[in-house]
Formats: sequence, structure tokens, C-alpha cells
Amino acid sequence: MVFRKTLTIMFLLVAACCSPVAAADTLVINIDPAAIRIGATYDGSTVRVFGEVSEDCDVVIRMIGETHDLTMKQKGKIFGLLWMNLNTVKMHNVPSFLYVDSSRSFQESVSNDPSYQNLDSLFGLKSLKQVILIEPQTSEDELLFQELLKLKEHEKHYRQFSNVRFGTVENGIKSFEANIDLPPNLSAGPYRMEAYAVRNGQMVAHADTRILVSLAGFPKLLADVAFQHALIYGLMSVIIALVAGLLTGLVFGGGKGAH
Repeated sequence: MVFRKTLTIMFLLVAACCSPVAAADTLVINIDPAAIRIGATYDGSTVRVFGEVSEDCDVVIRMIGETHDLTMKQKGKIFGLLWMNLNTVKMHNVPSFLYVDSSRSFQESVSNDPSYQNLDSLFGLKSLKQVILIEPQTSEDELLFQELLKLKEHEKHYRQFSNVRFGTVENGIKSFEANIDLPPNLSAGPYRMEAYAVRNGQMVAHADTRILVSLAGFPKLLADVAFQHALIYGLMSVIIALVAGLLTGLVFGGGKGAH
């Protein structure tokens, strides 16, 4: 009897050890280049994002910059006649940059599968509602948030795409790739490149890496002088303004004299 119980326990242990275990979802992200230098001739650049993911997953890629605080003036009419600055609004934790790229648009995902209805709130521009704090809080917070999005989109600092492409599938893993076109007015600083694997509207895996944007050449020289030698930078600015004014006067003054 004891032998039979011992044999049963051993069988259960062996069965537990040999039973299949759910494999962790695969998500690998790479970027090229890993660093960007902004020189005098910088006119935008492209970052290639590529990697591997489980074959039944969608992919969302986000490039996000450092957060900072913004102070904005809220305009309104006085006595229904004059437009004036009425209130000062402060926005905290505002990302300086946010590009979102996905393997299919959030709107299309929702129309085809209701389980995807929260994707935009989780990963898209709408997700910033959970991060950005507006003070003082008013009944117009939603309007202010939408105006912020419009401003950042106009500056090409916030964008949302659905251009992630999938490649071949092998052993349950497929490759993905996306090209992120960065604007000419990109700011220097550290950025985070994030990737999310999504299945049935739920995030199942996450990976991220860093990309550094730095100044080079003449822009770096100007920045160094401005921060480390403020007096010299101020004098240079005045001299440049005076020279520009004199040259403008000579050009237009000479033109008038010729007539």
C-alpha cells in the first residue's frame, strides 16, 4: 500500500515536470541608428525600428521624449468684445515628443474587434490624459488637452501612424519593421523607444531601448557659449544684430541711391 502511494506521488511529480508550460511571448526591439547628431545642416532623419514578436500579436511602437512643464495663457472675451489673456494654466508631465506607430490603426482595430477599443487610451496620444496634470482644474480641461495636442501636432512633435510592417514567420516568431521620420526641429536629449506586443486588445509583452539626440558642430558651440558664457553670448547677439542692421541699411539704402 505504501509502495503504491509512493509510486502514485512519483508519477504525479513526473507528469507535472513533463507537462507543457506556456511559453513567454517573444518581443525583441532594435534601432538604427542608436544616436542622432544635430549639426548646422540637420534637416530631419529616419530611425529604423525592427525586431521580432510572437506571430499572433500586433505591435505598437512609441518614441517618447523627456517630460517638462508648460505654462499657457487661456484667452477669452471681456464684455463680449475684447480678446484678452484671462487665466494662466500650467500643464505638468508633458512629453516633449511622442510618435506612435502601430501594425494597424487603432480605429480599424476597434471596428473589427471590440476588444481593441482601449488601445488608443493605452498607447496612443489619448494616453497622455493619464499622464498630464492640468492646474488649476476646470470644466475646460478636455478642451485644453485637445488644444495642446493640436499645438504639438502642428510642431510635428506629436504624431500617430499605422505603418509597422511584418515580415516572414518562422517557428512561431515573425519579424517587424517601421521607419520613423523625425522632424528638423527635433530637440537634443534622451529619448525612449518602446515596443508593445498586443493580443486580443491586451498587452502581453514590452521591450524598450534608448536613443540619444545630441548637438554637434556650430549648434553645439552656440549652446555651450549660451549656457557657460552668457555674457559673451549676449555680446555676440548684439554685435550680430548690429551688423545685420548695417548690412540691411547698406543694401536698401544703396538701392534707393541708385534711383
